[in-house]
Amino acid sequence: MVGKRGKDIILKRNDLILFLVLIGAALVLSLVLYGKESRGGIVVVQVDGKKTASYPLDQDRDVMIRVPGGGYNHLMIRNGECYLTGANCPDQLCVKQGKISKDGQSII
Repeated sequence: MVGKRGKDIILKRNDLILFLVLIGAALVLSLVLYGKESRGGIVVVQVDGKKTASYPLDQDRDVMIRVPGGGYNHLMIRNGECYLTGANCPDQLCVKQGKISKDGQSII
């Protein structure tokens, strides 16, 4: 290759090795970050910090969750994703949170 000033740019052996290592690291990182998406996860419902129910993500369902004081949350599980479609709280932050489907995610 020819550089800006007419000098040849030569890739040395170490440059090629560094390039291949960086590409390999990028592939490994992408597999770690995006390869963990697995169907068959479980949704765990907690009310006041206590587990009240659990549901598999691979089975569509519609659940009404009653909370102390007369409150409710309407939980939907569809196509491997979980989300709330309604709640009686005024700010609706849990509904606005959107869909979750991966380990470690939380709606509230």
